[in-house]
Amino acid sequence: PRPGPTDEQGQLLRLMYGGASDGVIANRLSVSVSTARRKVRALCAELGVTNRFAAGAAAAKRGWL
Repeated sequence: PRPGPTDEQGQLLRLMYGGASDGVIANRLSVSVSTARRKVRALCAELGVTNRFAAGAAAAKRGWL
């Protein structure tokens, strides 16, 4: 694994950690809601987890949060 998240992944993790909805994430990243969902799924896959809660835990374990 990479030593840390990309800038976009870091922003996405902070938004997810803050409980942001897909719509809020999309707005903040200036993408469509479907693209925001795809980015969340891709980040979860990279972290080897299946949901947002587990993504936060995995990111924290890696020192990303």
